[in-house]
Amino acid sequence: MVYGNMEGEGIFTFNDLGNVVRFETLRFKDTAEGAERIPWIITVLENKTFQGITIPSKCTATWMMETDPWQ
Repeated sequence: MVYGNMEGEGIFTFNDLGNVVRFETLRFKDTAEGAERIPWIITVLENKTFQGITIPSKCTATWMMETDPWQ
C-alpha cells in the first residue's frame, strides 16, 4: 500500500465469506532511537454490517514479543 511518500505492507486473511479475520504486519512498538519493527497482528473478533458493507467492529491488537504476546 502506498499513501503519498509512505509505503507499507501486510498480509490479510479472509474467511469463506470474504470477511477479514486477521491482518499481520511489522510495526514499531515504540519511538526510541534504534527501535525495531515487531510482528503485529490484528485478530477480528466481531463484524458488523453498515449499509450493506461488512467490516470488522471488534478486534484485538497483539505485538508478538520474543518472550510473550503483548496486547
